[in-house]
Amino acid sequence: MSNIQVITQNDENFPESLKNLPKKRTPKEIYLQGEMVDFTKCVAIVGTRKCSQEGQELAHEIATRLVIEGYTIVSGLAKGIDISAHAGAIESDGKTIAVLAGLPKIYPPQHEKHAQKITNSGCLISENFPNGDNLTLALVKRNEIIAALSDAVIVVESSEKGGAHYAIDYAKKIDRLVIAMKPRVEDEELIKGFERFCSQGVKPAKTAEDVIAILNSYEKPTKTNLDDFT
Repeated sequence: MSNIQVITQNDENFPESLKNLPKKRTPKEIYLQGEMVDFTKCVAIVGTRKCSQEGQELAHEIATRLVIEGYTIVSGLAKGIDISAHAGAIESDGKTIAVLAGLPKIYPPQHEKHAQKITNSGCLISENFPNGDNLTLALVKRNEIIAALSDAVIVVESSEKGGAHYAIDYAKKIDRLVIAMKPRVEDEELIKGFERFCSQGVKPAKTAEDVIAILNSYEKPTKTNLDDFT
């Protein structure tokens, strides 16, 4: 795959949601592969790579329902919840954005075919080109961009210390809505993760219809607190 576009902060297509992030976190430029999408109505769906079948089905169901409501689905191309969310959007003729640790190399490499499908129904984006050497840091920063791009972040199956918590924590810091889906399986780690998120003020939900109701009733903060934080 090729044809990577460079979008700078001064470009009219640069996402407004990525501007003026805390501690000058706004990327100077982003790299996009695929078709230009509308970044103004995005919702992220994130969660564990080691998810249950029920979790995959729920992520797919939520993505499908959100597409009907006109949302673009954002995720990170990872195994499990991410791929299920992307698939739900694509199979419903919706738009989806995969935020990657870097381009042009696809990570994980086994998802190259999935990435190609996404470029036909949306785009791949990254703030890193070419791929950097520190993959762990790049993945953390990727999760921050996932949160920043989105009006809301929905977590489907995540333990207390799962990688998805980077997106969740950053979303809360920049005043994005966060919704945690109650696990459909009796898994102690996933239930602990759900309960921890809820204790921190995250909105709980059980179904895709719950998610729509929360989104429809949510009032965005009139002013986001972009003061430095630790």
